[in-house]
Formats: sequence, structure tokens, C-alpha cells
Amino acid sequence: MRIQMQAGAAPGDLTFGRWGHAIVGEAVDPRGAAAIEFAKGNADTAHTFRYDPGKLAFEFDGASFSAEEPEAAFACIDGSPAVLETTTLGFVEILLCCRALKQSGRAGVSMVYVEPGGYNRPLRSQVVHRRDFDLSDEVEDFAAVPGNTVLLLPERPAKVVVFLGFEGQRLNRFLEQTGVSASKCEFVFGVPAFRPGWEMDAFANTFRVLKGEQMSGRVHFCGAHNPVSVYEMLGSIYASCNAQRVSVAPIGTKPHGIGSALFLCEHSDVGVVYDNPKRKKERSDKVGTWHLFDAVF
Repeated sequence: MRIQMQAGAAPGDLTFGRWGHAIVGEAVDPRGAAAIEFAKGNADTAHTFRYDPGKLAFEFDGASFSAEEPEAAFACIDGSPAVLETTTLGFVEILLCCRALKQSGRAGVSMVYVEPGGYNRPLRSQVVHRRDFDLSDEVEDFAAVPGNTVLLLPERPAKVVVFLGFEGQRLNRFLEQTGVSASKCEFVFGVPAFRPGWEMDAFANTFRVLKGEQMSGRVHFCGAHNPVSVYEMLGSIYASCNAQRVSVAPIGTKPHGIGSALFLCEHSDVGVVYDNPKRKKERSDKVGTWHLFDAVF
């Protein structure tokens, strides 16, 4: 797979053609609304996509489909180029769309993503909360994703690649709910971060959870905005594992999720566990850098 990346301060700084189909989620902040407007304005037809983890199903333009067979949703649309608006789509939705588009015989897919210009943090005066981010309203239990299910059992050798962001509590829940030992994990931070200094928030919130763990040799750094580095890093870990099973927990940045989704849609033997957070309204307050990723299957 080849992935091309572009970035700019505004959509006009990106080079692209017109798409036949735009697939979008729900906007919860100004950057999401701006990204949806861009995707719809540069496509002939717009579609909505929403995953329901409780039913292991998704809605495509209001019609329900099994997440085990995502390609069924795309059988009713023509094969013209498609763009995913990944600012508003969740990780599982991106993975299911990429898998379905690949299985439908398309040559590739475009993905637009808009960085947060800043996050709205909770108003707390205590020093201990100075690095808190309030990004999610609800978070489900960690569960497997259809199409990439690998059981995480104590007696089965496994390596889990965990992508980390600001929310240290999600890492804590992952370790508690899955029973995976931190010693079996490879941890990935978004460095360089979207903005200078943000990586220190991720480090601090994560190390509160991993205090006392021996981290030597198990920490990786991929640019917070760079799905290519994620795809290549996962390929390197996968190749080094021989018969050992590999799983991914993409709880870091959205571009890290994009790189993971593209790798997973090519490797059904790699597992994925995810907690499907419900994003908080007005979680970010500004529109940041625009990205366009073009993946060729």
C-alpha cells in the first residue's frame, strides 16, 4: 500500500480532484463542521456512516448492515472515487469503510482530517489536574472489532501495540479490562505532537498509569499527524513477531488510527481492541491544520 500525505493551513493549500462519494460522521465542534462542509462540497454525493458497537452493526445512509460484511453497504453505489471525512468518523468506522472500499475493488481512498487548533479543558484549579483533557462523554468497554478479532488470553503469546494520547484513564481501563500485562505492550506516542508541548501532557498522563513499569525498548514515536510512520512501524513489528500474535489498541491521535486502519484492512490476522468513546460536544475550539491522505490499495 502507498500513502501520500498533504498538509496546509486551509483547504486551498491541498491538491485534489472531485470525488464521487463523501462519507461523513457527525460534527461535534467547529473543525468537524468545516471538514464535513469541505467533503460534501467536493463530492457528487454525501453519505452518513455510524457504527453501533452494541449491535456489531453500522448504519449507512440510515440502512443497517452487519459489521462482519461492510462491503454490502457499498454494493449499492458506483465505483467512483471516495473520500472519508475522518475528523468526524470514529476509528472503527474508518476501518470498516477502508476494508469495504478495498474489497469492492476500488484502487484506493482519500481521507481528510482537520487538527484541533486547541482543546477545551475542564476548569479545575488543582495543580494535579493541570494536564486533564475532557474529550469524551461516554466510553464503552474495550472489545474486539469484527474482521480483526484475536483473543487476548494470558496463556497465548501476544504483543499489543498501544497508541497513546492525552487520556491516561483509557490506558488504565485497557489494562484492567483486557488483563493484558504492560510488559507485553509496545507503546506509541505522537511525537512530534500537533502543537509543541502537547506531547508532555500525553507523557505525564500515561506515566501515571505505567508508574513502576520497565519501559526500556518498548516505546516508539510516530508523528501525531503521520499515518505513514504508523503503517511502517506496524509492518516492522509484525514482521519481527514470527508466530507471535499481534494486536493493536488505537487510543491515540486520529492519524494514528488512520495508519492502523489501513494496516489492519490488509492484515486480518492482526487483532484490534477499541473502546468506542462518544466524543464530547465542543471538545475543540479552533480549526487547525488540514490534512489529506491518499491511500492506494
